[in-house]
Amino acid sequence: MPEVRCSRMVPADVARTWDFVKEIDNWAKLIPGYQHHEKLDDRRSRWTVRGEVGVLARTVDLEVAITEWVEETRVGFEITGISEMASGEGSFHLLGVGARIGDGAPSEGGTDAAAEDPASTSWLARLLRRIRRALSRRPADTGPAQVVGDGHTGFEFELGIRAGGMVGPVVNVMLESLIQKVGEEFADEIVAAIEGNAG
Repeated sequence: MPEVRCSRMVPADVARTWDFVKEIDNWAKLIPGYQHHEKLDDRRSRWTVRGEVGVLARTVDLEVAITEWVEETRVGFEITGISEMASGEGSFHLLGVGARIGDGAPSEGGTDAAAEDPASTSWLARLLRRIRRALSRRPADTGPAQVVGDGHTGFEFELGIRAGGMVGPVVNVMLESLIQKVGEEFADEIVAAIEGNAG
């Protein structure tokens, strides 16, 4: 599955960063290729994004479902294609003072089974997802590890998405480089927006 993991230092405390991240309307328009979104309920939303993969330019409708919600710490989500055969998952993870970001290692303040919302998915699905995340961890792309200092928040964004259908294998190869670029741009836009709101 093509995936990206980006780590950034945000010049705002965890509470202010969480206030921004927890509300979809604050950051939805920052996603490269964003067209529009609609909240279906407190856990599900429908998105329309336009992307260019190689010579292909497509507008895609997706449903995003929140699978994990840990106040001021983490939001996990799953993606299901509506107009195209696609699936994926991702997360926002906030790290407080003293945590390390940027080394690809499990971070302090991480979640465990007790912290996840048990009503959102089965225990087996949550266990398999955590195992897959642990096995697929790779070093973040932002240079050496940093320790979060006072007045800052470590911000980690992960996204993996897979195209399905007959052309899926070809599209997935092209997605490898695109998803990295999209993730980097999105993480930078999030930091800039929070910094702008803090000022």
